[in-house]
Amino acid sequence: MQSVETRMRGDAIEFTVSVTASFDRLTVYADEVLFYPKEGKLLAEKDLLFEDGKTVRRPKKLEIDLNTGSVLVDGGRVAAVP
Repeated sequence: MQSVETRMRGDAIEFTVSVTASFDRLTVYADEVLFYPKEGKLLAEKDLLFEDGKTVRRPKKLEIDLNTGSVLVDGGRVAAVP
């Protein structure tokens, strides 16, 4: 992950300004990402671009569960990391 600014926001770590996060074949580009380390979840909602190895999407909301590998894009499940 790369970011210009990070801060704690409750039980989440907030990353802002040009965030790139890669997990196996999944890559997220966003202006703001919340990472919940205790839950193993990553949420992104602002100026978002998501690549899953096959397609590139510009969803409004993305949630990745790093424990299970499940990915929700705008509320619908789209992929799982093997």
